[in-house]
Amino acid sequence: MRRFGTVTLVMFAFVVGFASTFSCGGGSSSNAADYAPIVHEHAASDITTGELDISLIPSHLHSASDLVSGTVPAGRMSGTYDISITGNSATATVANSANSVDGISGQDLSDMMGAVCKLYYLNVFTLPGTVDCDDYLNLNTVFVTSTQYDGNLGGLAGADAICQSAASSAGLAGSYMAWLSSSTQSPDDTFTKSAYPYVLPDRTIVATDWNDLTDGTILNVIEIDEYGSTIPGAKTVWTFTNQDGTAQATGNNCSDWTNTSGAQTGGTGRADFTDNRWTDSGSATCSSPWRLFCFEQ
Repeated sequence: MRRFGTVTLVMFAFVVGFASTFSCGGGSSSNAADYAPIVHEHAASDITTGELDISLIPSHLHSASDLVSGTVPAGRMSGTYDISITGNSATATVANSANSVDGISGQDLSDMMGAVCKLYYLNVFTLPGTVDCDDYLNLNTVFVTSTQYDGNLGGLAGADAICQSAASSAGLAGSYMAWLSSSTQSPDDTFTKSAYPYVLPDRTIVATDWNDLTDGTILNVIEIDEYGSTIPGAKTVWTFTNQDGTAQATGNNCSDWTNTSGAQTGGTGRADFTDNRWTDSGSATCSSPWRLFCFEQ
């Protein structure tokens, strides 16, 4: 799901009158009636074409970045806006379908803010408290389970159910799957390959998108559990998954995650690494209790 910011213009018309000529000291001048004062607010019914040419507003007026619901102060407007108004001067209070803000279309604005918010999550700069990046990015929460499990996870479906249960118990919304491969499926096959950031429950960024997640390194370790706490002790995690999200070539998957034999092994990663070892660090016996990485889809 992708949410886009919407600019809603609710305004009165702004109409400006200017004298065409003026001469001092004996020269001719136009009629005094031409010098009507600048009028900043008119009834909405005065807008007859559906388009308000803001270039007619005096240049000392500023940007449209602070537009708010209600009336629009003249000092907050610049640029040209396509608007649609219904009602008459007594009832027309809503201007619908703003196609652009300062020449930027709604779609382009959302794409631009998405890029800005990615930089925000990379700590390139800070944003005003009024900007909510959740309006522009479909963030994907990632955590490592607080509970450890042996190699009998009930297959991939059982592992996914463990992740979903852990997320729900911690109040995390969304659908979750385990970062885990079998002999037939892997995250590369089953995950939604998001174009948006993967973040920990505390909003620390793990990767800017799927491509970044699977390029061999991640930006921060995944050692925060579903409750937002750093896991204690050993950091080993069941994975059997390569850094690119595909299944490993060998059969170290505890019989597709249905076996607890100490004679068999399963591929593992580490929650305390950011290089490729976060997902591919070795293997452990299937009787060992380890954790799972869980990713929101």
